[in-house]
Amino acid sequence: MGESDKIPIDMNASGDNEIWTAPRLTARLVALRGVAPAPSCYLIWRVTHRPGLADTAGYQLPDIAGLADDAAFTRWLSERDLSGVERLTVSVLVIRETLDACGLVEECVLERRRGACDGPYFGKVARVEFTGAATRVRRYQAAADGRLSDLPAEDEPDATPLPDDPDTESFVGEDAAVHAFLGSGAVILDRRAPALFEDLAGLSGVIHARRADGVEFGCGVGWHGTTSFVIPADFPRQGGTLTPPPDLEAAVTQALAAHDLIRHETRLDEQGFCVMARRRDRQTLVAIRLDDGVARIEPYMPGRNAASSEDQRRWMIYAETYEGRTVLDSWRDGDGDTIVVLTIDHDQEAWRHIIDPDGIEVSRRSANDAGAAVLFRERGTHTPGAHTPGAHPRGAHPFGAAVARDQPGTELGTVWSGDAVPVEAEYLAPNDSLLAKVRAYLRVTALLRAATDACGSVRRNGQPVPPEALQQIEALREPLSLLNARFSSGSLQRLISQAEGGGMTLQAFAVALEDLVTRLRDELALTRIVLLPSAARQLNDDPPFGGRVEIRFPSAAYDIEEAVHCLALRRTTAAVLHAMKVMRHGLRGLAALLDVPPLANLSWAQLITAVREAGGERELIEALMRVRRIWHRPDLMPADKYTEEEAESVLEAVAAFMRTLAACFDARGEPLAE
Repeated sequence: MGESDKIPIDMNASGDNEIWTAPRLTARLVALRGVAPAPSCYLIWRVTHRPGLADTAGYQLPDIAGLADDAAFTRWLSERDLSGVERLTVSVLVIRETLDACGLVEECVLERRRGACDGPYFGKVARVEFTGAATRVRRYQAAADGRLSDLPAEDEPDATPLPDDPDTESFVGEDAAVHAFLGSGAVILDRRAPALFEDLAGLSGVIHARRADGVEFGCGVGWHGTTSFVIPADFPRQGGTLTPPPDLEAAVTQALAAHDLIRHETRLDEQGFCVMARRRDRQTLVAIRLDDGVARIEPYMPGRNAASSEDQRRWMIYAETYEGRTVLDSWRDGDGDTIVVLTIDHDQEAWRHIIDPDGIEVSRRSANDAGAAVLFRERGTHTPGAHTPGAHPRGAHPFGAAVARDQPGTELGTVWSGDAVPVEAEYLAPNDSLLAKVRAYLRVTALLRAATDACGSVRRNGQPVPPEALQQIEALREPLSLLNARFSSGSLQRLISQAEGGGMTLQAFAVALEDLVTRLRDELALTRIVLLPSAARQLNDDPPFGGRVEIRFPSAAYDIEEAVHCLALRRTTAAVLHAMKVMRHGLRGLAALLDVPPLANLSWAQLITAVREAGGERELIEALMRVRRIWHRPDLMPADKYTEEEAESVLEAVAAFMRTLAACFDARGEPLAE
């Protein structure tokens, strides 16, 4: 380093408007111990190599068409007083790509630099290398002196690997980037959330579009601060074949052999990759996921499991009603709002449908190897009384639900049992529980049926009421009381009094029984049952978000309780308003934990960037990203309206963030957050 490159650590010294070189910027960043100032602008420098053609390279500058060379870039900086040390505020994404003859990426490198295309590296993920459609990804981090090193393996699952995290509430910016890249005449065909390796490569979404000349492109779209960029590659279309990451593949292979499992399809849902399988000698499905490097095998019950929108539910009803299909299973497609629905038709052919949030079928392909489909066909072929596709009542589950056991006392999953009714051991349930209500209703219907049977099919005038029938209706008192059926209980009492007084004929008694059945149905139809969702469930009287959160954030207890109660009573937007207040408590504690300025008034993009740059734990960043993905606004203010599924997801995400934050306080031995 020469004398001219030795500079003080005063960021205000601009060097008399001279142009600072890359080595000088690097020295400044080293002197600042790797802590760069906040970016003032986000630019892209791109170099493209294609066999047989000259390379193209240059800067993409705002409001300037085409690629700018170094001289134009220098003038652009000078006009904005960014020539000296202020160049450290210029964040540059360097894209080095090698394309094939079709214009698709064979190899690509993304670099995060400051000041220029050859300036110092900066960021936790300062360089990303990948091949093709992000089939192999390698990432590097920058040290305080600007040198690169491989990113540790434990950091690989980061949801958003790049340090600049833009607001992606809408797709407007991504669409504009694709149209700018392919031409204004391009037509967007579909979009999807990034798969694991695409996400690790720094892509926020994958869009397939048709250029004006009819050529279709797969476009990986990413963000550099507020500037979007496009990587053209052979990205699979919506619903393409999924390949699990190598570590999950190895764990699945071992689990299949150890537990004698038969492998079925691979999925990517909101929890990540999983492989569906079943035990060879049992009709039981399990999901295999990766948990701290070890395969976790958990029971899986196919059904309408996806948190779908009303339009998506309407699509399922339409498919069963008008297409004669049976809905076997559904799940979220990644962490987006699109769902995957598995159906089977009259010909026993299974299909995998992609349904967007508006209830539009995006794609359909054969899925005969899906575990639920294989199980359904086997039950339909070998089990007496099993449903045939399309034969079950609309909206009913196509399978029964008897519990299967892999080993004595160990529940492994659910056996499909056609019309079979599960046999359960007697279990004492609280009188106000759903189980008690269901048992009471089953008992009422059985007693009414028995009383009707006791009357017989012949009802002659003058014939007395049989004692057996009186015994049955006497037994109705307790279950009707459990059902809170007051009007029906009053009718029952009058019926018993008249029958016991001897002033009622058998024919009149039979007519009164029919009236009692009708009155009970009408009364129960007016009863509204409120089910507490998972975010509102409390076990053993524990606080809704857990004891650790209650201890660390006592002032948030009121809003936590109110959020849970509002959700239980289906006041979904009110529940999110209280969740917003809980988040503000958490963000105040987070700012104190990281010793940073207040965070609550920042946008999600600014907030997550600030936490990342302040050295926040990876679990905290992931928890914040989870809240942000389902919040539906760029800032902490709630949206105008939330469905029940959306509000429940918000509360679950906020609860997970608060628990993670409380755990971080405990791990650091900090005093109470508030």
